[in-house]
Amino acid sequence: GLDAFLDIPDVVTEEVILEQLAIHGRRGGTEGPCLKYCRPPHLRGRYLHREIPADTPPDRALTERVCKLAGERGMAVVGCVPVSKWAEGEPGDPREQLPGCNSVIVFGMDWPEDSEVSGCGPLGEACEATRWGTGLQLDHLELDMTRELERCDYYSVCCTTIQAQDAAEKAGLLKRANGELFSERYGHRLAWKVVLTQAPLAASGRDLVLDGAQTAPTVEELEAIVSEDGADLIGVASADDLAEVAGQLRQFIDEDALKINVLTKGPIHGAPEAEIANREGARVFSPDDWVEGAKSVIVLGMAIPAKTLDRAGESPADAIGPWSFANYQVTRDICIDAVNIARELEHRGYRAAVTFDVTGVGGKTENPRFDTPDIFSGRFEAAAAGLATIGRGGFSITPEHGVRVRWVCVVTDAEIEPTEAEMAFEPCEGCAAPCIPACPVCALSEGDEECAGDSCWAARDLLRCDWAKRYALVGDEGIKWMGSTTDVPPPDGEITAEAIAEAVEKRDPVQRHLDCILEPCLKACHVVLRERGIE
Repeated sequence: GLDAFLDIPDVVTEEVILEQLAIHGRRGGTEGPCLKYCRPPHLRGRYLHREIPADTPPDRALTERVCKLAGERGMAVVGCVPVSKWAEGEPGDPREQLPGCNSVIVFGMDWPEDSEVSGCGPLGEACEATRWGTGLQLDHLELDMTRELERCDYYSVCCTTIQAQDAAEKAGLLKRANGELFSERYGHRLAWKVVLTQAPLAASGRDLVLDGAQTAPTVEELEAIVSEDGADLIGVASADDLAEVAGQLRQFIDEDALKINVLTKGPIHGAPEAEIANREGARVFSPDDWVEGAKSVIVLGMAIPAKTLDRAGESPADAIGPWSFANYQVTRDICIDAVNIARELEHRGYRAAVTFDVTGVGGKTENPRFDTPDIFSGRFEAAAAGLATIGRGGFSITPEHGVRVRWVCVVTDAEIEPTEAEMAFEPCEGCAAPCIPACPVCALSEGDEECAGDSCWAARDLLRCDWAKRYALVGDEGIKWMGSTTDVPPPDGEITAEAIAEAVEKRDPVQRHLDCILEPCLKACHVVLRERGIE
């Protein structure tokens, strides 16, 4: 990550690199001239330098095609702006990023008011589920629209530095008041993308969403909203039933442990710096804490491919990365369905909030991209919706996909008929519970139990579990397969925020940004389930 133009010492070692990084820091992004200017000989004649005269009449049919594509992809608004709206050479001139540019396409997606990206839920924390659910759809459309225009023989560019809100204002999609841009319908709740194109498009700005009557959707209607390659499982739990489970959880969950939060700061390479940033409001939550007057909780599940977990940590590859990245990607992808369902509910006049864990007792797992919800997130919601049972290890198990499902929930004040919660599925019956001794930090109890709803499971020490999976401090939790030298055992007694912070600063200074986690308890359960014919 060092700047290639720095003086290179005669002898370069890991210590020298870390020392130089501490002094100079990492370089910023680069354009990659090797890719920009090198083209294999057999491709050099494929693309001609096409120019579309600036006075070419607008292609209204193509304009309609662009707007239709935006609508089909769930966008809330779309606009097409002639490049003449920008003075040549002014800051942000689209012609500087696409010579011959004739039109700027701008489109935006709204998110539900109760799922505000910057802060939602009872703690007002950033809503990753909303950010992923909207961001991925915008990213996909940005690329696909560019490809579609190029198939029509118009050069087009995505991922530019054009200010999307500036383009949206020129398209009439945003108005300015007191120096701020806003939408009369959505306020500031719009995320944007821009595509530059040579295509001569007709100037337009459209709201693509029609509000529906305030009628609660059926499960079948919810299934229709789910994308073709989206959630594998969908169910609905009564908010009252889940509130009852939350009341039972409060009897044994250590809410002080839920508050402890230690951040890893510092450069990507080099000694980590720990910061204690406890979540003082953390506790066991009920659906009503997310949406006042909540009546239903919609639960969506997506499975990670079976072989990904089969091979995780197995010889000869000893690879853990594929499992970690599949976990991350599935978690992001399922947010698309959750956000779209929440948007549909809001467009029908209901309130809706998206979350990975309604009760707040689920945690996080370290991941090279972003921390992901752990295997305990969404388990009570899934059980209440009849999609899973809670196994001896305390995580969810489904008849269709075993332990490989990741969950996301939509809390709403719409009253939706709950799905059947009774399950004739007892995967732990007659099992020796290898999940318990598999834990490298002994976070699961051999004797003590916790119970809520219709399930009982081994009592879990939340902070001991977090020590391994959330803070990536134990090699056997998966990080040793990534080459990390970190292996800090937890203390025998009480685990405090200060103890975690001290341990975090002992993490491998080079490999920690690649730490991947495989919860050994989950893998042990998966092996037994496969032997029993449950994928």
